Amino acid sequence: MPHTPNTPHTPNIPHTPRTPRTQDEAPSPLIVVIAGRKGGAGKTTTALNLAGALAERGRRVLLVDLDPQASLTRLLLGADAAELEGIGTRILAPQRGIAGLATAVLPGVHLMPGDRAIETAAMTLDGALAPAQAARRRPRQRRYPP
Repeated sequence: MPHTPNTPHTPNIPHTPRTPRTQDEAPSPLIVVIAGRKGGAGKTTTALNLAGALAERGRRVLLVDLDPQASLTRLLLGADAAELEGIGTRILAPQRGIAGLATAVLPGVHLMPGDRAIETAAMTLDGALAPAQAARRRPRQRRYPP
């Protein structure tokens, strides 16, 4: 049947049926990153709605708030939550690890809270990586046998 504007068109893509999971089999991990520099683009809203939808479908969700303004943390834990210790502080003190940092915020959803130290951590990591990046950009000197 030829495609016309009034006829629905389904591409001819072969369908591979999924093998049903057993009761004991856990779903495979899924990592979703919602990032962008522009404010007001809906990143926090999208992350929260996606987390809720996945939790409703039985998935366990971990939200990691890496926003220097800690918008998601303030939304879920209250306005003063960004003043508490969060992931940025732990990035700056890696020996402390992240154990115990995640907090249950909704059924099936945990939050690794953000804090104001995220910005400092980003600058510290950027400074630590800069020499390695500069070395990679330098042209290699070729040595030829005499």
